[in-house]
Amino acid sequence: MNKKIIMRLSALLMTAFLMLSIGMQAFALSPSTGDVIYINTNTTAKQGGTGAEYKHGGYAIDLLTTRDGYGGTPNYTPQYNGKTYVYCIEHTATFNTTKYDIELLDDSPYWRSLSDDAQQGITYTSIYGFPAATPTQLDVYTVDDAYSATQVIMWEFRATRS
Repeated sequence: MNKKIIMRLSALLMTAFLMLSIGMQAFALSPSTGDVIYINTNTTAKQGGTGAEYKHGGYAIDLLTTRDGYGGTPNYTPQYNGKTYVYCIEHTATFNTTKYDIELLDDSPYWRSLSDDAQQGITYTSIYGFPAATPTQLDVYTVDDAYSATQVIMWEFRATRS
């Protein structure tokens, strides 16, 4: 066989292997573009020790979870205690609705306005923060503590906006 054909076949096989071993896991963990999710916005995160509301920059931190249109919880992962937690990356954004259409991050003007460092930091925070890591693994007392810490780290990364 021609060396060029062998190289192309090898590249194709490695690509297929990577897609099957990594891509399928990511695909199974996420809602898809075009899905509709509903966000519960009626719970403010409370500090584990004092019960006081968590705030950052003068804004209360809402504990955001998903639900379907009938009040249940969609089966998105990672979950913690049967809930799927979501985060807001735009610190001062207000929720005008509880219904959101899923879109690709690259289609979001706000996401595109963030620096590469901010995008990477927010991505890593979502991978390694709560709920992928439990409150115990994050060395905090409650779900609210873990959620708030993850949310604030995301907001701090967005401060490096370009």
